[in-house]
Amino acid sequence: MGKFRAFTILAAAGFALAVAPCASAQEASHGPHVKISLVAETTNIVPGQKLQVGLHQDIEPNWHTYWINPGAAGLPTEIEWELPQGLKAQPIAWPTPERIPYQGLVSFGYEREVLLPMTIDVPTKLDGDKVTLTGHANWLVCSSVCVPEEADVTLTLPVATAATPDPKWAPAFAAVRAASPTENPFPATIQVAAKSVTLNLATGDASKLSDVMFFPTNGKVLDTDQPQKVSATKDGLSLTMARLDQPGAPQDVKTLDGVLAFRDSSVGDQPAMHAIQISAPAGAAGAM
Repeated sequence: MGKFRAFTILAAAGFALAVAPCASAQEASHGPHVKISLVAETTNIVPGQKLQVGLHQDIEPNWHTYWINPGAAGLPTEIEWELPQGLKAQPIAWPTPERIPYQGLVSFGYEREVLLPMTIDVPTKLDGDKVTLTGHANWLVCSSVCVPEEADVTLTLPVATAATPDPKWAPAFAAVRAASPTENPFPATIQVAAKSVTLNLATGDASKLSDVMFFPTNGKVLDTDQPQKVSATKDGLSLTMARLDQPGAPQDVKTLDGVLAFRDSSVGDQPAMHAIQISAPAGAAGAM
């Protein structure tokens, strides 16, 4: 069994959860094109245990919001927190985005709906019998035009001694974790040329891969409007991508960071999309 097939079989059970539908929120703040809610994986909060929360965006059809690197244009969703003393919010753990082309430009983001998960660090002692989380979210939503939107979001949870999964939202959090990028199990390097960067992964047999695409987290390295040249063979996987040619682009690319998404037909006729985190240094390609 090839290394890549073994990896995708192990991941398939988790990624199957990605098709679980997001439940609708009981209360939500409305923008003109996005309904947003602050939700939690559990119905309560436990002192000393991390709390999983998320911004759920219900997006109007034919509109989209953005990933951490929006691509050709756009702005990612942000939240400014007002939390009780001792609680600390971690950054958004961004789900794998979609490529969204429009008139020759390519953006990275989300259509229809998305849950943007975050972890709240909870102290071992909480005052009172409930905790209220408050934040101010802002985002850009685009179709043929772009509209900045914002909303205040609030979530109140009772304090408990044991966490209780929320039957409405726990499946959605499980699904987004399953569909989010995982750690890269393969050696990866980049080869940097004057006008291109080639990402090489020593995957073993990659001939069954399709819909391969790379999403860079740094928006100043690659020209994401240009097509990516993919070579998926029995010897491994490589993607050659155009470098960005404009002021501010780095002259010396030492590392390429981002998310690699793909389908692997060796695990079934209708494979789900998988994704892995990439941090590839410049150097000679590894053995493939």
